[in-house]
Amino acid sequence: MVEQETEIQAIERLEAALARIAAHVAKPAEAERRDDIKDALDRMIGQLRAALDEAERVEQG
Repeated sequence: MVEQETEIQAIERLEAALARIAAHVAKPAEAERRDDIKDALDRMIGQLRAALDEAERVEQG
């Protein structure tokens, strides 16, 4: 159960980070950095998917 809580916390941290990045993308001053931000989002989405996969594996067994 502790492992599941750890995975849930990791997922929550990733969700919060994605929300912060999305807020920055909305700012006009950040327009020139959008490619960097997109790359960061892509990496974070990959991490989120990996965390979800790990949480599912832990839950199943």
